[in-house]
Amino acid sequence: MFDHITHNYSPFSITWKRIVIFSLVLLTACSNDIEEVKKISEEFVSIEQGKEVEILFTEDAIPTIKIVAPTAVRYNADPPDLPYTSFPDGMKLYVYNEEGVLDSELSANEGKMTDNSDDLEVNGDVVILNIKGEQLNTENLTWNKIDKKIRSEGFVKILTDDEIIYGTGFEADENFTNYVIYNISGTVKVKNGEI
Repeated sequence: MFDHITHNYSPFSITWKRIVIFSLVLLTACSNDIEEVKKISEEFVSIEQGKEVEILFTEDAIPTIKIVAPTAVRYNADPPDLPYTSFPDGMKLYVYNEEGVLDSELSANEGKMTDNSDDLEVNGDVVILNIKGEQLNTENLTWNKIDKKIRSEGFVKILTDDEIIYGTGFEADENFTNYVIYNISGTVKVKNGEI
């Protein structure tokens, strides 16, 4: 049906068109300011992103820490606070004892784990529950996996079986079984765990 249609492309005309297009692209690319290029490259420092992520730390094949998050974004570059992993959609952290039994758990709205300092910083509605049933509430907390301590410089609230303790500044072991509140601002006694 289409036997009469023919195409006569000259290799020279195709090559010429490619050279013109390439030159236009090159000229357009060369017009970028160095600061603009730097800004664009900084926006794309993220090298990995994962969904439904689980990170497990072990010692002698026994789990010590597990992080579970719906999203994890890994950033890598030269500044001192990089590389780090961000958990922008919230996270949970589980701490296990020497036998691999769950001792405490932490949840937060977001987190950031920095490789250079071995710290995990969590923010927004931070809640820790320990094996004794005690609960800590704060807005910002730092956990160091080297010295195995958790700390907060902000307002904290601890709920135990018989009291609620309010204060500013806090330090505990990573299992949240032994802790110190630095500036206690008040306590409320409760009966039989009723608040």
